[in-house]
Amino acid sequence: MELEVKLVGRLKKYSQDKLSEDNKVELKANRKEKLTVSDLINYLEIPPEQSMQVLVNGRDVRKDHELTSSDRVVFYNLVAGG
Repeated sequence: MELEVKLVGRLKKYSQDKLSEDNKVELKANRKEKLTVSDLINYLEIPPEQSMQVLVNGRDVRKDHELTSSDRVVFYNLVAGG
């Protein structure tokens, strides 16, 4: 399964070595196995406690969202302040 992945803000420091020059990542899965956003987060070695918003094909999704080949996934770090 090939995905296009973009890491924005502080998340850029994670896993850039796992992305190709055109921000693609190839994940191996058999046909019966479903890969989720959470699986991608683990593969990219983003710490689970990292606050982030995830968009798949421009839509806000949860970490249990199932990915399909050629999805475009963008990870944004959440910013807080006051």
